[in-house]
Amino acid sequence: MTQQEFEAPQPGDPIARDGESLIYLVTSVKCRYTEVIVHTVRVIHTKAFEQWERVEDNAGISFLPTDSDKLPDFNLLPIALNEQGNPKLNKHGNPIHEWTRFQREIPSAQWIHKWPNAWGIAIIGGKVSGNLYCMDFEAKDHKHGPMESIYPEWEKLVKAELIRLGYPDLFGQFPITKTMNGGIHIRWRVLGDKKLKNDKLAFAWSGDTQDGKPIANCLIEAKAEGGYALCPPSPGYEMVQGDNTQPPAVPFDLHETLVSIGVSFHSAMAIPDEPAHRSRKDVASVWGILPTDHGKTWPACGAFYEKEEKNEVDLASGC
Repeated sequence: MTQQEFEAPQPGDPIARDGESLIYLVTSVKCRYTEVIVHTVRVIHTKAFEQWERVEDNAGISFLPTDSDKLPDFNLLPIALNEQGNPKLNKHGNPIHEWTRFQREIPSAQWIHKWPNAWGIAIIGGKVSGNLYCMDFEAKDHKHGPMESIYPEWEKLVKAELIRLGYPDLFGQFPITKTMNGGIHIRWRVLGDKKLKNDKLAFAWSGDTQDGKPIANCLIEAKAEGGYALCPPSPGYEMVQGDNTQPPAVPFDLHETLVSIGVSFHSAMAIPDEPAHRSRKDVASVWGILPTDHGKTWPACGAFYEKEEKNEVDLASGC
């Protein structure tokens, strides 16, 4: 589309039809990001547009605007209210903005109209987006330098397992995005109503230390309930496969299999020159966030398990 196509309509007007979705003009042609936001509204055609015309193939995806640091652009987001319905204020007396509203509901057209200058767009995971789950394969280390992604190895194992389980065509349905740092986002929905959590799924020791303690690089992160991950057309993000508005839905047990294969790459188990058994709090002080929520999916590889009676973790066992 060219900018000339957007000169006549006013914001909010339907201007064209593309397949099953309507294209709406979000802002004026003078806006730097008009084409980006219009493209986003067209692709992520949500329930918010029922007030104009219900689209037949509704994506049901929630999203939010981000700044160039990939953080929620709070200047464009709703003001948080207290129990009395009054704006919450920070210590300087200014209103506090929040993005949690869009963890509960898909943004309306009125809100999208406020986002013409957003640097990027992020898809929100979890229940609001149909139990959406995103695995984020990192390609950047703790120094923000390049790091070899384990995604190709994970993909190879997953494809083989899906064939073995009778899902030979499923992998080709997963939306896959390449990130601005060379990482990979892969998304799917999970059938059922179990809460999907944000998590750090796998770490590897970096070989560096801080204050005498070893530092681990995060290899895989999960973005689900209460989490988000950027997507095209945000700068530097591109689709490798599929469509982020059409993630396949998989049974929960298959979801656990996909996650478990990722967790099997976790190699930062034994802390060098430290006892094998340490309290969770002690380990967390070295390691950061522990991915204990996936304990029940780990026994197959023996990478990690929690001793409930003593509230300890075994860091010595490995795959």
